Order: sequence, then C-alpha cells, then structure tokens
Amino acid sequence: MGLFLYDVFWVFGSKSFTSDGVSVMEKVASKSSSGESMPALLVFPSLFNEIPSFSFLGFGDIALPGLFLIYLKVYEYLKLDGKGRLFLSGMMGYVVGMLMTILALLLFETGQPALLYLVPCMLIAVIIRAFYIGELKNMWDSDDLYVKMDLDETLTLTNKMKE
Repeated sequence: MGLFLYDVFWVFGSKSFTSDGVSVMEKVASKSSSGESMPALLVFPSLFNEIPSFSFLGFGDIALPGLFLIYLKVYEYLKLDGKGRLFLSGMMGYVVGMLMTILALLLFETGQPALLYLVPCMLIAVIIRAFYIGELKNMWDSDDLYVKMDLDETLTLTNKMKE
C-alpha cells in the first residue's frame, strides 16, 4: 500500500514542488541527470498523437504486481492443490488495470501512476474470486504460507506448478 501511495504522490503531488510544474516521476522517467534514459523503463510510442510522444511503464509497475501474482500462484498450489483460479483472477485484474491506465493517459493527456489503477483492479478481482470460492478468510488470515521447505519439497512444488 505504501508503494501505491508513493507512486501516486510522486506523479501527481510532486508537480506542486517543482519549478516547471512537471512531476518528479516524469522527469526521472524521461531523462536522467546525465541525459540517458533509465534502464528499468519500458517506452511505448503514443499512436494517437500527431506530435511524436511516448508513454512510460516503470519497472515497479510490472515487478510489484508480479510479486502479488507469485503469491497467488504459490497460495493456489500449497493451500488449494492448484485449484481456485486466484492467479488467473489477478492476471485479469492486471489487464483491466492496464487498460484503465491507457484510457486515463488518453483522456487526461498527462502522466498517470499505473499502480493507481493496477492495485485496485487486481485486489478487487482476487477478493471477489476468493469470496466466491470460500477462501477469503483463510487467505486473509494466512501467515503460514511460506514455511521452510527442503530442496526436495521445493523441486516438487516447482515441477507441480509447471504442469
């Protein structure tokens, strides 16, 4: 939740603190102090503008939701024997959130914090699915998900997840 608020603040809130009114995140994403592009950044050309411009997707907008998806996948295999479709619900939430981000970029014509749309969409999708399968309380209370496993158990789980 902290990184969600961090992302929103540095995209929207930091405009008030800069002399040129451009958010710190947009400055960092577009150019570093040495004039080079940042390495942990995906750059997409904007297809709907007459003037060439770009949209950016930061590494955190991929990695942080990815960690949540990994948690869901492991939870499915350890607690639900590979069933439950929580991972699929999380992925669908990510896609919907990314589409909402793109729509907001087109509508507002300014940089948007992707986590502003990704986090709620993913959480809502997973919470609805977990409630539907009767797993919401167990998932919320689960603190024993990551237990110490020896190498054989880890390899067994890895092979099981590949199937």
